[in-house]
Amino acid sequence: MATQFEIDQKNDKWRAWLADMDAEIDVLLREVPGMPENPWSLEGLRHVEQFILRRFPSLDDVSKNPENWPLADRLARFIGEVFHRLFEGKWENHPEEYTTIERYPDFGPAITNEWTDVPLDVGNDITIIIHRQRGEHLSLIYRHRVEDYAKWVESGRPPRIEYLLT
Repeated sequence: MATQFEIDQKNDKWRAWLADMDAEIDVLLREVPGMPENPWSLEGLRHVEQFILRRFPSLDDVSKNPENWPLADRLARFIGEVFHRLFEGKWENHPEEYTTIERYPDFGPAITNEWTDVPLDVGNDITIIIHRQRGEHLSLIYRHRVEDYAKWVESGRPPRIEYLLT
């Protein structure tokens, strides 16, 4: 019998969302002016965070305005994809934890890593950036991830359960 986690990963809306990843990110890379040459970097994250703060001055601009949801979704995809690419992350559906955002009523996009049991809730990161208005949210996450990832790599990249028990 399949676990709820396994069922969640087979959710049709989730799978369709994943299938559109490359196309949606391509749109975003054309949509955000002045992206760095290598967008898959700390510089890319900083640039996108500043874009979010300029584009969405208040939480209502992103949470209460469905016209802005496609852009917010592409931004969340980009953020997740940076952490996916740089830190051997994996896209997973975590609806039980991350469907409080109206943009994602049917699934919960998150990046998981073998070296932590705390998924990166990319949909909610947009909300946090706007709420805090500091422009350093993604940089802080990045710095912590760099340190944790390096420790995991140094230990030989063990599976999550093994790594977290040591």
